[in-house]
Amino acid sequence: MTDKNQPNECVTSRPNCPTCEGKVEGRADKVFCDIPCKNKHHSDVRRLFKSRTDHTFKNIKRNIVLIEGILGKESNKMRIHRDVLFSHGFELEKCTRAFKKGKDLIWEIGDYQCCVFKNGIVEVTRMVELSEFMPGYFERWLVDFPKEWKIKGVTVELDSDVTGRFDE
Repeated sequence: MTDKNQPNECVTSRPNCPTCEGKVEGRADKVFCDIPCKNKHHSDVRRLFKSRTDHTFKNIKRNIVLIEGILGKESNKMRIHRDVLFSHGFELEKCTRAFKKGKDLIWEIGDYQCCVFKNGIVEVTRMVELSEFMPGYFERWLVDFPKEWKIKGVTVELDSDVTGRFDE
């Protein structure tokens, strides 16, 4: 352990600056030759990862918006066929966490948990109390998912007797 009042030892042989390949002088733990090189490195790393993370967060946000829109204000649980969700841009693998619960694999997407059954039905459960949304938010989703929505034998069932059905 070093004394805070004593300067760090200088190392004479070490790798060059990873940004410009220049000579690194100073503290033993110094990595970059100067502050502009350090800033450039961190800026490049942020730019590289930002595009990757932005895409992932965009997909997670899309999943949440879709689930919230279909569930509406009153429901906390639904069953819907995965093909219907996927046809609206839902991507199950874009989640905030996945874990096993008994024999089931649960995907967590924000405040929601999704479980896919062998018959292709996805059960979605809201895990927290719904906060207020902007006016018109749920009405917009009634266009794609009316309360009595049925198409190609797919039934979206909300809360009561959540059984879901997919007729081939």
